[in-house]
Amino acid sequence: MEELTRLEERIMQCIWNYQGEVPFLDLIEMVKEKLNKDYKRTSIRGYLFRLEEKGYIKVTKKGSICAAIDQ
Repeated sequence: MEELTRLEERIMQCIWNYQGEVPFLDLIEMVKEKLNKDYKRTSIRGYLFRLEEKGYIKVTKKGSICAAIDQ
């Protein structure tokens, strides 16, 4: 499995900490709080697409994100 960048790893920490399917808007807020930076939705979405391509997450049709692998 392809390694994560530092930011991808921090996004994954937010997903793992949620312990279930994370609604996209909730994830944006969690990332903002954890990283003390206000990323645009399109930026977060881009990171999520890369994480999905790497096999770390699955994005549901309703827009929630769930971890495909455990921490």
